[in-house]
Amino acid sequence: MLPLLISALLAAVLGGALLLTHATLTRAARQGAADRVRHSAEQLAGLATTSITRLRENLAAAARDSDLVRAIRPAPSPRELAAARESMESLLTAADTGVAVELWDSTGRVVARAAHDLAGAPLLTDDRGTILLDAERRSISGSPDSTRTSALYIEHGHPHFWLVAPVRDGGRRVGALAREFRIADGGRADRALRELIGVGVGAYYQSRGDTVWSTVGGEPLSPPERRDSAQGVLIVRRQGTGPLLSASAPIGGAPIDIVIEMPEEAVLAGPRATVTRLAIISLLLAIVGAFGAWAISRRITYPLARLTRAAEKIARGNYETRVPPTGDEELVRLATSFNRMAEEISASRAELELRASEAHANAVDLDRARAEAEAASRAKSDFLAVMSHELRTPLNAIAGYTELLELGLRGPVTDAQRRDLERIRASQQHLLGLISAVLDLSRIEAGRVTYDITPIALEPFLAGLDGLIAPQAAAKSLALEHRPIDATLGALADREKLRQIMLNLLSNAIRYTPAGGRVIVSAEPRGDRVAIMTRDTGVGISPSQLDTIFEPFVQLDRSLTQVREGIGLGLAISRDLARGMKGELSVESVVGKGSVFTVTLPRCEVRPDSVREAFTGEVATIRGEQH
Repeated sequence: MLPLLISALLAAVLGGALLLTHATLTRAARQGAADRVRHSAEQLAGLATTSITRLRENLAAAARDSDLVRAIRPAPSPRELAAARESMESLLTAADTGVAVELWDSTGRVVARAAHDLAGAPLLTDDRGTILLDAERRSISGSPDSTRTSALYIEHGHPHFWLVAPVRDGGRRVGALAREFRIADGGRADRALRELIGVGVGAYYQSRGDTVWSTVGGEPLSPPERRDSAQGVLIVRRQGTGPLLSASAPIGGAPIDIVIEMPEEAVLAGPRATVTRLAIISLLLAIVGAFGAWAISRRITYPLARLTRAAEKIARGNYETRVPPTGDEELVRLATSFNRMAEEISASRAELELRASEAHANAVDLDRARAEAEAASRAKSDFLAVMSHELRTPLNAIAGYTELLELGLRGPVTDAQRRDLERIRASQQHLLGLISAVLDLSRIEAGRVTYDITPIALEPFLAGLDGLIAPQAAAKSLALEHRPIDATLGALADREKLRQIMLNLLSNAIRYTPAGGRVIVSAEPRGDRVAIMTRDTGVGISPSQLDTIFEPFVQLDRSLTQVREGIGLGLAISRDLARGMKGELSVESVVGKGSVFTVTLPRCEVRPDSVREAFTGEVATIRGEQH
């Protein structure tokens, strides 16, 4: 396997190098070609700009002819019109067939027009005031006070454009001299470009807005079907062609761009040929490397194979196997170390078998102790449940007889006796509460508590707690504050279990907060969880007590009162209920400043109409409990 691994590693390295080389050469070739195309487009655009500038200057000079000014004036004479036409006809050459020179007044009507027929002879017309400017001429943009150039348009199978220069009379613009140009050179420009840039390169005129395309030879062309960008280079596609590298440059003084396109296939041919040659060389190197690896590995792998067979025998339990220390120095040292390891394994095996027999005996004792502990825990839970259930009956009877005595059914009751009956009732309710807590704890530990998990809108739920806990806060002159929260914030929980937790936390906060303090209830989202906080300004909890307050039957003494109510089960039950709803109950406290108990539950969103319904339900529940 060693020669195969070395050969595979060598092939992977060479393959990676080839891929990296191909990517580098391709990127460099594409970028270089893009730079050449861009530079060529800028050069051609510069030449076209120079040509357009010269034509604009010539037309502007011709527009200053006084014959044209007289022809635009109202009611020109036939001689004035003829002189204007002759001046306009002088702007045309014998090759300017199918194009025209027109004189427009300030409203855009044609005053005079000169053109050549197909033979190149002058064709003078008398159509003053009868021809309106067509759509192409009306699309000429720019200020009419300066010489303008129109966008490209197709007419009679060739691209055309107009140059328009203002005609002035005494410094006031009275009309315009328009000269039409046709792009057609019989392919001479295409051949010159191929000689200059390369075979397969195309040069085009593009009207701004991508509406009209033509070759530099004057043949109309459709716009590209698709444009993409790769590594900062514009790639276009035309029908029947592969990807083309494209670059454009604007022609100064005209809404026309020069576009140069080069086939990507021609650009990438060089890098592909180079990578192909490197691939052949890499293949030869890989073959030579594989033979070299096979020859070298035979000297190393044979002793290693012998060592491997010895290790397999030891793995099957033959701890007496040894390897003869022969070969090179490193192999001798390896064989010696292996033999020493085999001796240690044999000794360790014997010791482990002795300890395993002893551990088996201990495991039996541990299983017996675990079973006894579980039985004791179940017995404790059953005892608490039975005891709590049996004590509730006589306590309820005490409450009933106390009510009969208070109603006077057994005879008149004095004020002193009534006060004693009130003490009996208070003690009975206190004992009944303690027994209920013990019963709740036993149910939780036995796993007999079920949870009805539903979405709860927290804003109305927490607001509804004020009516239940406000009398206790008022009795101690405490400010009970409920901070509003987002109406759509909700929690997934059992409504009654969550109410039990919050009432227990609020009761504890009121019990351990001195008069004049505050108890604050709030909630906030924390990712996919929601935290409900109960803050107080009480005396706080010492750090030594923070680790034990959630344990059963642990009473918290914060030195606020000498009277201890309960048996220390409220926080333990609250934490177990929170965990049963896939939540948690935690505490943070600073001695002398107060405590913060936080219930963390899964978060959900509620609709505004659900919030209103929940608020109505909470109000009805609170009124029923108060009643």
